[in-house]
Amino acid sequence: MAARLSDWTSTCIRLLLLLAVLGIPHVAGAQPAPPPHPDDDQRQRAILEIVINEVSKGEVLVVLAPPDVLVSVRLLQKAGLHVVDGRRQVIDAEPWVSLASLAPGVTFVLDEARLQVRLTARPELLETTVVAAPGNKPAGLVYGRNASGFLNYSITTGSSGTMGLFAEAGVSAGGALINTTLSRPTGQALVRGLSSLTFDDRDRMTRWTVGDAAVNSGTLGGGLFLGGVTFAREYSVDPYFIRRPTLNLAGSVTTPSVVEVYANNQLVRREEIQPGQFEFNDLSLQTGRGDVRMVIRDAFGREREISNSYYLSSSALAKGLQEFSYSVGFERLQQSIASWQYGTPAALGRHRIGLTDHVTLGYRFEAGTSLANAGPLLNFTLPVGEVEVAGSVSRSQGRTGASAETGYAYFGRIFGAGASVTATDPLYEHLGVTPVELRMRYQTHAFFSLHVGSRTTFSLQHDRFRNMTRALTEQASALGSVRLTSRVDLQASVGRVNAVDRRGYEASIGLNFSLGNRTSANVGYEHRVDGSGTVTELEHSMPVGTGLGYQARFQTGTNQLTSGELQYQTGFGRYDLRHDETSGSGGTTATIAGGVVGIGGGLFLSRPVEQSYALVQVPDVKGVRAYASNQEVGKTDRNGNLLVPNLLAYYGNQLSIADEDVPMNHAVAAREITLAPPFRGGAVARFPVARVQGVTGIVTIDVQGKPVVPAYGEVTLRAGQAGLTSPVGADGAFYFENVPPGSYTAALEYKADTCTFILKVPASDRIVIELGTLRCVAAARKDDQQ
Repeated sequence: MAARLSDWTSTCIRLLLLLAVLGIPHVAGAQPAPPPHPDDDQRQRAILEIVINEVSKGEVLVVLAPPDVLVSVRLLQKAGLHVVDGRRQVIDAEPWVSLASLAPGVTFVLDEARLQVRLTARPELLETTVVAAPGNKPAGLVYGRNASGFLNYSITTGSSGTMGLFAEAGVSAGGALINTTLSRPTGQALVRGLSSLTFDDRDRMTRWTVGDAAVNSGTLGGGLFLGGVTFAREYSVDPYFIRRPTLNLAGSVTTPSVVEVYANNQLVRREEIQPGQFEFNDLSLQTGRGDVRMVIRDAFGREREISNSYYLSSSALAKGLQEFSYSVGFERLQQSIASWQYGTPAALGRHRIGLTDHVTLGYRFEAGTSLANAGPLLNFTLPVGEVEVAGSVSRSQGRTGASAETGYAYFGRIFGAGASVTATDPLYEHLGVTPVELRMRYQTHAFFSLHVGSRTTFSLQHDRFRNMTRALTEQASALGSVRLTSRVDLQASVGRVNAVDRRGYEASIGLNFSLGNRTSANVGYEHRVDGSGTVTELEHSMPVGTGLGYQARFQTGTNQLTSGELQYQTGFGRYDLRHDETSGSGGTTATIAGGVVGIGGGLFLSRPVEQSYALVQVPDVKGVRAYASNQEVGKTDRNGNLLVPNLLAYYGNQLSIADEDVPMNHAVAAREITLAPPFRGGAVARFPVARVQGVTGIVTIDVQGKPVVPAYGEVTLRAGQAGLTSPVGADGAFYFENVPPGSYTAALEYKADTCTFILKVPASDRIVIELGTLRCVAAARKDDQQ
């Protein structure tokens, strides 16, 4: 014991000497007894490094009371250690805790040689590390929303002399879109299609639509074209938002560790974790059943693994999320032939709420002048699959009807299976007119799929339904697919159909070939109830930019068919020529389609605008190639502009330019922009370039009548509002950039001498303008000359 006290005395003396050097006040004479009272003048204090579970938390002030150490509760909590018990004393008006009293949850060692207090704590006493999902949103995403407008047109003519016209126009500004369509079917008058004002709120993920819209109330409901107002949750305005349930994982480590998360043997996350408990939140994994495992490697290289299984639904909502759509207005009638014909008022709505990650509850309704129906919706996830249930009751013209649907589905890595049943009372009514022969009295559907390795899939499907006229239709089929090589697939199917108009067995077999360069082909044989024959198809898809596409189909046997289509698109339009011939009769049609877009202060001819568009600008630089998702889409015009008409709304579209196409006397600030344009609207992607032109020359200074090289002097001139300065090299050379043409007074400072001279910059297209040798005389002599 004496030896131990001697060691502590020696350590304390060393610490007190160190504190004296650092200027920390202390009082000598500490005793190896319990910590003194705050009023006791015999306290021993020291500044030591505190290390918790192998992680340094910096230096702290401690009180030494061998064999114990006292540390401020506040400092321990700041270091990430949750102190909830232990013997405490008040020192300097704040609580301090005895480290020895925290055992067994916390143990410590005083390392005299390193001047450290090393603590080892159970993970639950340390801070929890929360690792949030990074999401798929690209870094540097720019949401563009420039005032813009477009007009699409299409003209189709046939070999019989018929002609059809179609046009679509839209104007976008401030997040709002006004659009409409016009058409003139062959032999008919011009007809207005759907017209509406749409406003998207990206922060709230909602969409208002005022005007015409196609609406429906979901499962067991009807659909119609409605002229009125629709308010809906629109998750597409933020396609990176995760609305379905995700997976949360948790664990604990006692040392700094690396945690890797694998889903179905694919690495999805890798994080460095500090000691303590940790949580991986909102892991967005493949839906259906899967396996997940965490591989944990600690600071000493030891490895352990935690495995688990999961099932994630593709149709459920995450806890607390909602999706809805409410519409009210008047039914749009015969919109294909009448411009302004509206019927009776109607209202439709549906709403779903994620009560938990496993239960989603909702409802739907429809109402008209003589009709109302409504019912609940339910989706819940099981450990092995998910179930959907819906029911609805209608009241129309004094009659009550009902309809119900239930279904189960399981999707796994190896196999999937599911079934659904829908039954409808003959008196059940919903909005929208459906012919009686198409209205189902009951319908059953079942499927099974199997994945054998990575090359073979097999599936079974059975459908049975009876309509309100009691006509029965039943179909059963089996389909298999095998990847023979990286470019060849074999597909085969066999089935039986039992319907009013056809009955018997059907089968097919075919080979699909990927020929590269957007070209594919398939050959096969089909046996159908109404005939058999061979089928040969060849397709070369259209490129993203300018180019050619074509497809051809040849069918022999009972139903002979020959069809071919040739397509070509430029930056200004798309041209299509098609011929179809069946059993010796057919015809040819030709279509010309294009668009006109106004954006960025100009008008641009274009291919038809599909979803959204952007104007690529490389100001005043002609012939620069532009790319969308690494595919060339065209070159800038003489003003440095190029319209890209086929971008995805709200997604981060990757636009880039070939900076090697920019002249060498221009500097490009950025060659890539990730741009998200609005729905059916436009945005400007500006790639700023600045012309770079150097001005160089050699200057000498007359000193006592002799030219002297002012090595390492300095030349200054003023060009406009900017003052430009250049050092002078050992040979008297100076260099300026981007000096406009003109005459400037330049000042040279060299040692104790100062002189001025005239610097004349001519207009030139050269990258570097060489001015030759210029001379100046010391300013004191007042005889400046060039």
